[in-house]
Amino acid sequence: PHLEVGLGCAAIAVAALTARRIPAVAAAVLAVSVPALAVPRVATLVLLHAHNAVGFAIWLRWTRGGPARWPVAALALGGIALIALGACDRLIPEDGPLDLDALAAAIAPGLGPIAALRVVLIYAFAQALHYLAWLVLIPRARALPTSLRQDFGRAGVVAIAIAIAGVPAAAITDGAAHARDVYLALVVFHGWLELAIVAHLIAGRDRLEDACCSPG
Repeated sequence: PHLEVGLGCAAIAVAALTARRIPAVAAAVLAVSVPALAVPRVATLVLLHAHNAVGFAIWLRWTRGGPARWPVAALALGGIALIALGACDRLIPEDGPLDLDALAAAIAPGLGPIAALRVVLIYAFAQALHYLAWLVLIPRARALPTSLRQDFGRAGVVAIAIAIAGVPAAAITDGAAHARDVYLALVVFHGWLELAIVAHLIAGRDRLEDACCSPG
């Protein structure tokens, strides 16, 4: 965990320093990095939950999301509040393919059984919002419309298709639980990548459209 957190903090620092506001950036990166490196497992757990809000935060603050931004944000917060207050407890399955107790221990360590399972539900709901923000809301808010082929090229689209097909194929051949663990181990970097994007936008006072769509 020390190596992962250290590399993540370094990515944030590099992304922010490209905006050339070095004193403020250095102070902010140190303020985050020192406690994160002191307790890396806690930092990883915080990142696990907090990164689900990054896509929504970018959409609300750094894009031209339009007048629908705040009603959508209110609905998202309302959903989280309902789960936290127990309105969705009946949706928690008593048995099934997932070991909910193990998930609760990993995602919400130290909490009571009911509170921990509610945190698991909130995490699942927040993951759905996370993908909604990155795959739908942010692309639609960009000043210049693009496609996967424009963003990644033909080879990149082929690689994405192979990766998408590879996850269920691995689950069938090697077991769903092992495939899930390997997948999560490989993609955990994207939380740090999102924080690096936010750091660059804050340091440069950019809008996402300007940052991703400007020539060069």
